Amino acid sequence: MDAALGKQWVSRDFRGEREQLGRLGASYMNRVRVDDGLEATGITSLWPWGNRTE
Repeated sequence: MDAALGKQWVSRDFRGEREQLGRLGASYMNRVRVDDGLEATGITSLWPWGNRTE
């Protein structure tokens, strides 16, 4: 946390980190659902704009 707060962020770096965290969160959520006997959601990112294909 301290490293992130102490860093001088540029937009591209911030978006890259945010995308990775969105994918990690979606992966975790899907894994928890499957472990609980539910279907995975099929989303690839927690961020709505992260699920778009361009």
